[in-house]
Amino acid sequence: MHTEEKAQETTYGIGTAARLTGLTVHTIRVWERRYEAVLPERSEGGRRRYSVRQVKRLGLLKQLTDLGESIGSIASLDDDGLRQRLRTCRSQAEVMRSAVLPPLRVAAMSVAADRLVERLAAHATDLTCVTATADVGELLADLKSSRPNVLLLEYPAIDTRVRDEILTISAAGHGALCVVLYRFAPSTRLAELEDAGVVTIRGPADDADLIRALTVAPATSAKEQATPPRPSFPPEPGELVVMQRRFSDAQLDRLARVTTSVDCECPWHLVDLIRSLTAFEVYSARCESESPEDAELHAYLHAQTSRARALIEESMVRLMEEEGIEAG
Repeated sequence: MHTEEKAQETTYGIGTAARLTGLTVHTIRVWERRYEAVLPERSEGGRRRYSVRQVKRLGLLKQLTDLGESIGSIASLDDDGLRQRLRTCRSQAEVMRSAVLPPLRVAAMSVAADRLVERLAAHATDLTCVTATADVGELLADLKSSRPNVLLLEYPAIDTRVRDEILTISAAGHGALCVVLYRFAPSTRLAELEDAGVVTIRGPADDADLIRALTVAPATSAKEQATPPRPSFPPEPGELVVMQRRFSDAQLDRLARVTTSVDCECPWHLVDLIRSLTAFEVYSARCESESPEDAELHAYLHAQTSRARALIEESMVRLMEEEGIEAG
């Protein structure tokens, strides 16, 4: 029998598979049960048996999750897809390692401005944060004297008003590179910003996106909200009721970093859904006020999206109760 045929017949128990891949037995079981990442055969005694190909697949999944990929986003890929994703991730990692960033003087505006600056600081040897704020007025006041060479702005949605605000900030930056992270925006607004030299990145953006923006186009020269009261849910059928938010932006930021006992990324995924829906609420509410002819439609979209967001928030509350997580 050829060596290759013998290898194809070889199978391993879960303990051996764990040692060969660097995973824990518990993680392998979770990946099987929740994501069907691998489907091992069973011995006559009911024990899991993993083929050589399955062990290699688990190894690929381990390498990808170590590089920051979530198991939920890659478990359904076939082996070739996993290898392609691994090549892409390694290429991005190489961009991060090889990027030579100039000395950065960063002015950031976001509900999580400090976090954005920290992400850049992890890859820049010479970075000074001249201001980090969530308030446009404070940012503009600081720009009069701080002279940054990078403006890093984050918005949930870009409409005409936000476009004008971004252009005002960019002009006040005296030639600083203006990088804008966003969730929703019509292509016309993006084109207008790009024509003005603003770099736009659709979120959620990873560190490689940010570093690439700074290397490809190098620079030239809130008090926390209290958790609102629990809303009545659901509203009566047909009512256009905008549901109140359950979590502040700062609370969502903390929840996204929570590690739970269920060995998964559920808090992060729920936070991402809540943020995305909230961003679309903002976008549709602004469309409602800017397009009187479509006001009824956008009011409907706004209300319905808020109901969807409230459902996800209810799921987050359930997870928090089960795991004993505090919003802070």
